[in-house]
Amino acid sequence: MILKINEIYAQVDEIGYFINYSRSSNELYIVAWSDADKKNRIGGFRLSGEGSYVIAKDNEVVLTGGLQRPNDAKIANNGNFIINDWLFGEGLKGIFYAFDISGKILVSHSLSANLFNNGISKNGEYAVCQCCHSNSYDSSKLCFFDLNKCILIWEIKPEIGWADSYYFDCEKSELQLIYKEKGIYRYDFEGHFIDKKKWENERINYLSAFDISNIAKNRFKAEKHKINKEIAEEIISLFERALEKNLDKYPNEKALIFRNIGEIKELLGNTLEAIHYYELALEHDEKIGIKRHLNNLKNR
Repeated sequence: MILKINEIYAQVDEIGYFINYSRSSNELYIVAWSDADKKNRIGGFRLSGEGSYVIAKDNEVVLTGGLQRPNDAKIANNGNFIINDWLFGEGLKGIFYAFDISGKILVSHSLSANLFNNGISKNGEYAVCQCCHSNSYDSSKLCFFDLNKCILIWEIKPEIGWADSYYFDCEKSELQLIYKEKGIYRYDFEGHFIDKKKWENERINYLSAFDISNIAKNRFKAEKHKINKEIAEEIISLFERALEKNLDKYPNEKALIFRNIGEIKELLGNTLEAIHYYELALEHDEKIGIKRHLNNLKNR
């Protein structure tokens, strides 16, 4: 049997067509799959009727198979391939599969969350799958597998969130999580977050105004007793970043930010600046709770 490819779909005359397909990086192998019961012509959510997949080497079909709802298949240069099975029926669940070129199951990992995406190394030695959010133990987990040993090595919830794709640098033993907007962040093959400091420095660019404001408030609360000029400047800088993200529709939040900045200025002994920020707070929310204190400062 020959697998025919065009820009839209893959087709095997004896089997039918497959809307989705993926090539190995050396272009030797192709995996094509269909999340549909072809007999009853039903795709997507259903209670029965397996979907199917085929593996081709040099466009000649070498393996066919079926799973409940196969999705997101990828294949490596040695013919190892992975599939996310979304499973029949309702509920947050899925099974991550890895196979070798003969169809032998290398990994079958059941999860109590829907599967978001996956990735496999070019050499077929490692793979990952990422879970969606759920109320279960597996919520948002990234799972890393050694396909040679057929085992799960580690599972974590990435601080950076869900990646768009993955790259395995096997020479450096590094997994790259690739984000369209955030760039690349690395974990080593033991699950350590290599770029943790980089993320801590850059995450502020991707947070909402409220998230940034909460970080600043929590830091001020934690370090209030030992505030100094350097710490104060860092906290105020966070509050200013939150204000830059446009809080015009949330005057109460702006008032809280101005009040906090005023308190920081007052702790540093900058009374006039504190008065200025307290007045700004009152302009945005008259019930912010500092009128009496502000009057006392002015009287002093």
